[in-house]
Amino acid sequence: MRRRVRPALAGMLIGGAWFATSPVSAQVQQLIDSCGKDASALSPSQRIDSCTALIQSGGVFGQGLSWAYENRCSAYAANGQADLAIADCNRAIEFDPTGPAYVARGNAFYARGDADQAIGDYNRAISLNSKDAAAYVNRGKAFYAKGDNDRAIADYSQAIQLDRTAHPYNSRGDAYLSKGDYEHAIADYDRVVELDKNNPRVFLKRGVANLYLGAVQKAAADLSRSSELDPHDPYTAIWLDILGKRSRGTGQLAKAATSIDMNKWPAPIVRLYLGQITAADANAAATNGDTATKKAQTCEANFYGGKFASQRGKKDEARRLFELAAAECPKSFLEYGAANSELRTLRPK
Repeated sequence: MRRRVRPALAGMLIGGAWFATSPVSAQVQQLIDSCGKDASALSPSQRIDSCTALIQSGGVFGQGLSWAYENRCSAYAANGQADLAIADCNRAIEFDPTGPAYVARGNAFYARGDADQAIGDYNRAISLNSKDAAAYVNRGKAFYAKGDNDRAIADYSQAIQLDRTAHPYNSRGDAYLSKGDYEHAIADYDRVVELDKNNPRVFLKRGVANLYLGAVQKAAADLSRSSELDPHDPYTAIWLDILGKRSRGTGQLAKAATSIDMNKWPAPIVRLYLGQITAADANAAATNGDTATKKAQTCEANFYGGKFASQRGKKDEARRLFELAAAECPKSFLEYGAANSELRTLRPK
C-alpha cells in the first residue's frame, strides 16, 4: 500500500516541486496540516476552508496543488457535496495524472450513487498501484452495492491480504451474508468481534446469520449482546422479537419499545409487531420522506411485513412481500439478503 509522505517533508525530498518557497512558511505549513486527511479534529467544512486557503495562497503548485485539491475533494465528499468533490478530484488528476486522487473521486462518485463510475476510478487506481488496499475495499463496496457479491468478496479478500484491519472483514462478512453463505459470514464477523468487542452492529449481523443458519442459541446471545451495547436500536429489538416468537412463541418487544424513539422510522414496524396498527398502516407510513428515504423504508416495511405475515401462517402474503423486498431493497441492506433467505425457505422442496 503506497505510503503518503508528509507534505512538508515531500517538498524537500522532491527538490521543491511542491512548494513555491523553501523552507515552507509557518502559515502554509499550518494550512497543509489542517487540509490533510489526518486532521481528524476538524470538521469537513473546516478542512474545506483550509484547503481553499492553501490553494489560493500560492504556496503550493504541481503535485502540491494536486494534493490540496484531492484533500478538498475528500472533505467535500464527507460534507455531502459530491459534485464539488468530483470537480476537485478532476483538478487533482490534471495536476498529477498518476496520483492517488482516483480513489477519492471514486468515493465521490459512489456517494452520488454512481457505482459504475466509481468502479472505473478504482480500476484506474489499482492499475497505478496494485497494493492500494483502500482501492480494493472501496471497489468491493461498489460491487456489493450492485449486488455482485462474488466480486465484492474477491476485492475484500485482496484488501485483507494487504491490510488486515477490521473493516475488510466486516465488509466481506456483509457480502457473504447477502449471498446466504452464513458460515463464512460468521467467520468474518468473528474476526471483527476479536478486533472490536463493542460494535453492536456486528453482533446484530452475526445474530441474523446464526438465526438463518439454525443456531438459535448463538443468535440469541448475539442479539442480546447487540441490545446491551445499544438498547435504543429498534432493529435489534425487532430481530429479538422475531427470534423470541420463533423459539418461544412470545417476544419482548413491548418492554424494548420503552427505550426506542417511537417518533421516527421504524416505529411503525414496531407498532405493527405490537398489534397497534395494521400492515397497511405501516406501509403507508413508509412512503413519507424523500425518494431515497421512501425506498429504504418501503424495503423494510415489505421485509418485516413479510416476517409478520409468516408468523401468522400467511405464506402467500409473506412470499409476496419477500419478493417485493428482494426486488426493490437496496442490495447493501440487511433486509435484502434476509428476504432472499426467506424466499429460499418458502420454495417448494
